[in-house]
Amino acid sequence: MPLQQKTPDVDLIPSAWVEDALQNICDYAYLGSSPLANLKQVEPLLKSDQATHLDRGKAVYQSISGAVEKLRPETEMPKASIPREWYSYIILHDAYFNGLPNRDIILKLYISEGTFHRTRRSALRAVTRVLCEIEIAQS
Repeated sequence: MPLQQKTPDVDLIPSAWVEDALQNICDYAYLGSSPLANLKQVEPLLKSDQATHLDRGKAVYQSISGAVEKLRPETEMPKASIPREWYSYIILHDAYFNGLPNRDIILKLYISEGTFHRTRRSALRAVTRVLCEIEIAQS
């Protein structure tokens, strides 16, 4: 019988909240007003007790950015053909943090639109799970 790992309650943080935050990742005011600003993991990232909603937004940015960075493979990204292990990281990073259009990312990775969307959804679920795991660890 295989060992079962205890998985965090992925409903703790809805992936819709994470996707919404990613879509507005450069807007600290928006992030500071999002439901993610109330996460326990955001508190240690605040610099003072008198943090404004903008400070909270910056802390949410750091939290989400850190979760996305966990998708980044340990190996150096090759200059030529990009291996599949890089797809999730590149899709989220290029789409949300760099603001590249989906078609440019699809061309960069030489993948179909369907593969792009499946990989993006999977990467979003992975980032949401990372945030849930960190939140549970903060409890």
